[in-house]
Amino acid sequence: MQTHAELVYGNGQEFESDLILRLESPFEGTYILKTPFAGIENTKATFNYEFVNNRIQTHSEFIYGNQQRIESDVVLRVESPFEGSFTLRTPFVGFEEIASSFTHESSETSLKTHAEINYAAQKKIETDVNFSLNDRIDGSISFKTPFRHFEALSASFRHSGGSNGLKSYGEISYGPQKKIEADLSYTKEPQLEGSIVIKTPFRGMEQVIASARHNIRNNNIESHAEINFATRKFEADINASKYPLQGRIAVKTPFSGFEDIEYLLQQEKTSEMLKLHSELIYGQDKVEDIFSQINHSGHTKSSNDTQKILMETLKEQGMRVRGSIPKDGNCFFHAVVDQLKRLDMPQQNLNHLQLRSQVVWYLKNLPKVTVIALMSLILERKNIIGNIILNNDCYVEEQLKDVEECVEGSLDDYLLRMERDGEFADHVIIEFTAKYLQREILIVTSSPQSKNAKRENIIINTEDAKNGCQLLLGHVYENHYESLEMKDEAELES
Repeated sequence: MQTHAELVYGNGQEFESDLILRLESPFEGTYILKTPFAGIENTKATFNYEFVNNRIQTHSEFIYGNQQRIESDVVLRVESPFEGSFTLRTPFVGFEEIASSFTHESSETSLKTHAEINYAAQKKIETDVNFSLNDRIDGSISFKTPFRHFEALSASFRHSGGSNGLKSYGEISYGPQKKIEADLSYTKEPQLEGSIVIKTPFRGMEQVIASARHNIRNNNIESHAEINFATRKFEADINASKYPLQGRIAVKTPFSGFEDIEYLLQQEKTSEMLKLHSELIYGQDKVEDIFSQINHSGHTKSSNDTQKILMETLKEQGMRVRGSIPKDGNCFFHAVVDQLKRLDMPQQNLNHLQLRSQVVWYLKNLPKVTVIALMSLILERKNIIGNIILNNDCYVEEQLKDVEECVEGSLDDYLLRMERDGEFADHVIIEFTAKYLQREILIVTSSPQSKNAKRENIIINTEDAKNGCQLLLGHVYENHYESLEMKDEAELES
């Protein structure tokens, strides 16, 4: 294709242009412009383009003024390994020739790239990138420049590990022999622990080391952490147990007057009182005997008031208290044992500790997924067991989180706690006691918020219940369980 155009204006002033194109491989073209303007009387641009065997090659040039010329060349390979170059030539001082090139090669597990730019009087900037993904992950990047203090820059890393532990290392090098390094390690077995080490060229921070370990065994928590830098060291130790609640936090610092700080906490619990003792020691000072007592019946009414409410409710319902139940934290099981004797049940020869142990043993031997589902329903205060989803792992996992949040710990810790002598029975263990004995439990309670006696009855039922009389218990609101009987029980039985 060829085109010519002219423009004449004013006093014979004239423009001319010519365009020539070749529209088949190799593609080429020329454009010529003639003007009456000084310095650009003759301007010419040409190019050619060729694509052969996955290789692209292009040359172009621009000529203007007194044969001033700008040229460029591009070469590109479009199959692995990929490579290419770009060259620019100009009449400008300091930029007579600029050349850049790159190579790139990659696979499913690795990558390698090199690129460079050359300009001015043999000035060069280079970069290299390497990455591999095999048994571990490795990578690096480096730069070389003509700039002072940044003649060589590099960074690298390596990483290995999985969900149970990992190791990572990274470093940055710059300037004359200056380097920053970091080492990180982490493991979950046999205990959770990790460390990080950082090395720098900065004064006072030549090496920083931080480490921590954390271990949970049954009811106990143990943690230790420390940081070292320069000549200074910080340490912290935590030792605690949930049941009974007690713990110790010890902190060591390099600060004058606060070299050692210690905090102690201990809980003592009886059937009627909760005692907390804490102590803070720092420097030469001690704050101790921070002591509190919380009466379990200290709600809107005293235990005497709720005892009175219970007695009035029992009278209205024709019931009475059987004997005296010890207030030793085992009152629920004492009361149930007395009911076993009242109803002449097969387990009547058990004592309170044996009954507690057998109920917990029963829970431990149920399929865990069943226990989780039943506990979830109990904690949601549902009255009908209904159909329970047992084969959906995500559903069970969600239920387990809800259950453990409500019982304040893992399921194993909860069962261990409930097996302990003197541990108060909660509504979960009460319902499983009914399930284990296969009997309904009727609890006459004494909530200060309720004035209707009929509302004071709570029936703990179970789908496994056999025909037979209910176990009758009285509950002094959030304080104590009693064993009950009907006033005219002898007449009713006869």
